[in-house]
Formats: sequence, structure tokens, C-alpha cells
Amino acid sequence: MANKNYLVVLLIILSIGVLNAQSQKKIAVVLSGGGAKGVAHIGALKVIEDMGIPVDYIVGTSIGAIVGGLYSVGYTPQQLDSIVRNNDWLALISDKTAREKVPFPYKNDHNKFVVSFPMSKKPRGGFIEGRNILKLINELTINIEDSINFDSLPIPFACIATDVVTNKKEVIRTGNLAEAMRASMGIPLVFTPIRKNGKVLIDGGFKDNLAVETAKEMGADYIIAIDAQSKLADAEHLNGVPEMLNQLMLMICQSELEAKLKMVDVYIKVNVDGYTAASFGKDALNTLINRGEEAAKKQINLLGIIKEKSGGNEIPQATKSPYQTSSKKHLVHYPSSGKNLKIGIRFDSEYIAAILVKATLENSKGNSFNIALRGGKQSYFDVQYSISLTKKQHLFINNMLSYNDIYIYHNGSKQVNPTYIVNSTNIGYSKLITSNLQASIGLGIENSKHLSTFSKEQLFSSKRSSFLNYRASLNYETFNSLHYPDKGSKMELGYNKYESLTSYPSFYTINLNFQKALSLSKRTVIIPMIYSRFVSKMEVPFIYKNMIEGHVVNRYTGNQLSFDGISYSEVCEPNLAIMKMRINQGLFDKHYLVLAGAYGFNSHSFSKLFNERKLWGSSLGYGYNSLIGPIELFINYSNRTNYVGGYLNIGFDF
Repeated sequence: MANKNYLVVLLIILSIGVLNAQSQKKIAVVLSGGGAKGVAHIGALKVIEDMGIPVDYIVGTSIGAIVGGLYSVGYTPQQLDSIVRNNDWLALISDKTAREKVPFPYKNDHNKFVVSFPMSKKPRGGFIEGRNILKLINELTINIEDSINFDSLPIPFACIATDVVTNKKEVIRTGNLAEAMRASMGIPLVFTPIRKNGKVLIDGGFKDNLAVETAKEMGADYIIAIDAQSKLADAEHLNGVPEMLNQLMLMICQSELEAKLKMVDVYIKVNVDGYTAASFGKDALNTLINRGEEAAKKQINLLGIIKEKSGGNEIPQATKSPYQTSSKKHLVHYPSSGKNLKIGIRFDSEYIAAILVKATLENSKGNSFNIALRGGKQSYFDVQYSISLTKKQHLFINNMLSYNDIYIYHNGSKQVNPTYIVNSTNIGYSKLITSNLQASIGLGIENSKHLSTFSKEQLFSSKRSSFLNYRASLNYETFNSLHYPDKGSKMELGYNKYESLTSYPSFYTINLNFQKALSLSKRTVIIPMIYSRFVSKMEVPFIYKNMIEGHVVNRYTGNQLSFDGISYSEVCEPNLAIMKMRINQGLFDKHYLVLAGAYGFNSHSFSKLFNERKLWGSSLGYGYNSLIGPIELFINYSNRTNYVGGYLNIGFDF
């Protein structure tokens, strides 16, 4: 009799367990695409998690696949928020490497070019390989096996891609997780598609930007959809080709949206007005995350009902996060150049416009052949061949033919307009001591010819010069940005010995430049600088004399130092030392107020450097760090010119 009672009790317990299991409904969260707007998903997930709503499945498309994939392996919304805020997303979605990680000699080309075109026979299908974003998500999922069933993750996950071979939706639920997330965000013609098993995978938004059907197929009873797509524009805002293209893209992505919403239990529509898929600025990302949170809170009553109906309990944090890794900044190593063509453009109020085109051919051994052509009032044709002795040691030979048409001012007044040609042939050796420290030595012949005739008092005493040049240099740089750094430093030390092959006397030059970025706050950076250059003789050709001008060293000549307050090139005495201070005050995303001051010592004799004429100047300006380079407008004043001048610059320096 006792055994029968035990059996009855056991059957009752099992029945209760079955009934309880049947009552626990499954909840899926579906995340849309939307580019940068998709970071709003993080804010919405914060609300869902704070309410203790168990997420049994998660499905994502494009940026939603990245957020959803990381959430599925255990990253909390707070950690995702940290990852978003602590990374440079414009760098991540490009193939550019953070400047402080770029080794010499590649550092010299960094932040010079607007576009780069690969010259390769390999199939690509897009301008950007996406190696930076793939590197990041690989590191964030480093503890996950290379091939895995996504149902075995802490939260079963599916991401959506489009196979352009079959024109069908591709639901990815197995394989390499990082590669699957990268495939889902492959915007055609922008990112190279992922090619695997005969499939060519691009952005899933072309077939299913809000994959609620996939969530149903995974077993979801209730669906929470988070939509970060833009609304279709009205007639008044469809006046140009970009607007029409964007509208067509939205039409494709939202073609079946109304039908999908009928299967959704809670629809969280994020207000993304004013933002685009490319709104990756820090302020924009912060606002979008907040808007995602606000949108979810508006649906808090419906979310509560779903939680109650599901009959489930909150997933314990300990079982949600077995794969978490650090949310620090993830940077990638600079790849070899391969075969590419780069183009840079710039404009300034002195020399109007210039263009720089560079072709690079580099083989697997590190040997490279470079051809660079610059057009404008200062033009050159430069050919260089570099031989890689080891990964850190190179031999090189180059020849540069340059034409220069510049203006020289004296105390703010235009004095002369020299035009001249310089041809230099050099051989050299460089060693990379660390990725940010390079030592070089070299030997070269420099020949110059002046095409315009001036009196001795106007800088020229001979129309031709020829010198044998022995040189040595040491270069160090860790700036995280060339134009608006907030950390790092830069140092250049150089020695040149010029043995005359004509009537000029021999002489030597020594130069030392140093800069350091000091962050006073998140938006305020102060950069102290020291520039100096010493020429051993008074009577040297014009192209070797000391010159001062503006905000950039060696912008127009190899012997020009930066001096705030002076808008145009001025010739100085042989001994020159300058102390500078620049303050970059961030206003909002990529916009800066710039205040700079300079104090200099200039003398014909080194022993009298600090006793003779002293120079000072200041600049106040506005800068915008755009994709095509800095756009800057300055108002200048110095005791050398004694008047207020202006200067406009658009584009990278070269």
C-alpha cells in the first residue's frame, strides 16, 4: 500500500512538472538592421533585462546581428554600451588602422589619402574588406569554437544574410559566429561579401530586415521586435539622387514590414530621426542608445504582460555570461600594402588646390615599388624601390623631381615669387627599433635650378646648386590622431651634411621637433611643442634656409617650421627655436575650437640666439575633422607681420 502511495505522489509531481514546463512560453527578441542607428538596440535590451524578462531566442540582421550575437554569448547591455563607447567605429568599419598602431614607414602615408583602390585580381565586390570589425568581433568571441551550433549558446541565436547567388534569405545558425555576424552586415559595394561553400553573402536587410518568421521557426511563442530603421521620406525630402537611393534602400528593407508586425507581440520602434546609418560619432551613438531605452520604456506595460504570460523566471546572470571578455579598445595590426592606388586632395587659401596620387606594389616578402605624383603649384614625381632585409630593416633607393612655385613674404608683405626645380637621388637604410621608433641613414645628390632671377638681396646668389647629402634621422610617434590627438607624442631628430659640388660652401643642418598631447578632460587637449632648426652657414641656397609659416611643419618646403600667427612663408635667420602651445577644445562630435600661440628666438649666431630678435604669434580657429581631412579656418596675428590675417585649409596635409 505504501508503495502505491509513493507511486501516486511521484506521478503527481511529474504531472505538475510537465504542466509547468508547458506553461513556460518562449520569448524571442528580434533586432533590425540600420547601421549606426542599430546601437539603439542596446538601450532597449537594458530595459528588457532590468525587467527580468527571460530571452529564450535572439535573431538579428546587419548591426542587429552584431548586437544580438554578442548578447547571445553573454555580454550584458552595460558591457555592450561600454564596447560601443570605447571604440572608434569609423575606424572599425573601415580598413584603416589606429594611427598609434601603424608602424614606420607606413605611418608617413597615414591620414594623407581620401580613397584607396585595390589593384588585385582577387574577387572583392566592395571597397572595404571589413577586417577591423571582423577582428573586433573575433576578439570579443575568442572563447567560442570556430564551428559551433548557435543553439548551444547561452541564448540560441540566428543571424540573417542574403545569398546573392540564389537571391534568397540565408539563416545562419551554425559555423563561425564572428564570420556569420560579419556576413550579415556586408553592405553591397561597400563591404566585400563573405564567400563560403559557393555562397556570396551580403547584408541580410535585403531579404529580411526584421526576421520575425525566423524567431517563430526557432520555437518562439512571443516576439519582441526592436526596429531601428528610418521612416520613408515624404515628397518634400526626395529632391536629390542620395535621397532617392536611400528611399529605395528603405523600400527594399521594409517591403513586408506590415505583415511582419502582425506576428509581433511587442513592437519597440526607436525614433532615429536626424541620424543615418553612418552616424558613428560619439554624441550620436550616446543619443541613439538613450533613444532605444526611451522607446522600450514606452512599451513597458506590454513587456510586463509578456513576462507574466511567459511564466518563466529571469535567467541567472552567472549562466548567461560564460564567454565574456574585456570591453577595452581593440586595435589591429597594420597590414602590408599589397597592390593599391591612393588619392588625396586638399585646398588652402594660399596655394588653392593640390592632388596626390600614389601607386604601391608590395610583394609577400615586403619588397615594394612606389610611384607618387603630386599636382599643383608644388608638384613632384617620386619613384622609390624598397628592399626588405628583415621585417624591421629596409634598404631603399628613390628619385624625386619637384617643381615649386611659392610666395615668400617679409614682415607680412609679399616679397618674391620664386620658381625652381629640384632633382634628388637617394639611397638609404632604415631600421624599425619599435613599431613607433625608426632610425635612418642615407646618402644622396640634390641638384636645384631656379627658373626665376632675383638679386642677392632677394634670396638668390646663384641659379644652380648641387650638393652631396649625408643624413641621419630618428623618428618617434604615438599620436592616436595626426590632427586632433588626445594622447601620444611625436619626436623628430635629424642631421644633414651638405658637401657642395658647385660654388657654394659646404654646411650642415640640425633639426629637433617634439610634441606631446595632454588630455585635461574628455574634450580639452593641450599640446606643448618645441621646434628648432640650425643651419651652420649664412650663405646657403634659398631651399635650405630657415622658413616659418602656419600650423604644419614642412608643408611647402623641407625647411619650413610651424609658427602660429603667420599665414604665409617668411625667411628667417640660420638659428631658429620655437616654443608653441595648442589647445583643442572639443565642442561636439568632430568639431573643435582651436587656440594656439608661439614664441620664437631667431638669430644669425647661435651664441646670440636668446638675445636677438624675438617672435611671437597667436591663432584662433575652428576645426572640423571630416572624412576628407580637417576643415580649418584660422584668424592669425604676429609681431612679425603686425596685422590680422586669415587662413583656410580643407583636406589632409601632403
